[in-house]
Amino acid sequence: MVAVIPEDDFPADIALSLAERTLLSMEGIDLIFVNVQSWGSAAEFAELSGNDKVVRKLRVLVTRKYHPFYGSSKGYLTDAYLTHDAVFGHVYMCRGKTEEGRGGDADGTPDWMPSPDEIILRISARYRQWKALNSG
Repeated sequence: MVAVIPEDDFPADIALSLAERTLLSMEGIDLIFVNVQSWGSAAEFAELSGNDKVVRKLRVLVTRKYHPFYGSSKGYLTDAYLTHDAVFGHVYMCRGKTEEGRGGDADGTPDWMPSPDEIILRISARYRQWKALNSG
């Protein structure tokens, strides 16, 4: 399994939005994680969820506030997460950025909630095991 971080792995003179679309559409890419914690990553989620070659690979990480079942947001983006979860699955609640001196994160998510990195590592490891046992 190969991890690709476009911002780090592509030359600076290549347009990320174009290169990412091409790379993530390739057959060898099985899982795509989007940790939505900024407007840029929200735009990335919107772009990728509209790509038929990518959307089934997409795993979406959101903080509690924006999770379609556990959050308080009623906005368009949260509604889009619900649609993605209903059709494709794979919308995971994670711990967000912490506030100084507080446990959990800024929207009240407790410390025991997994971080984005913990979720990515755990799902990737299990997927790798499943794929190894089911490839013939």
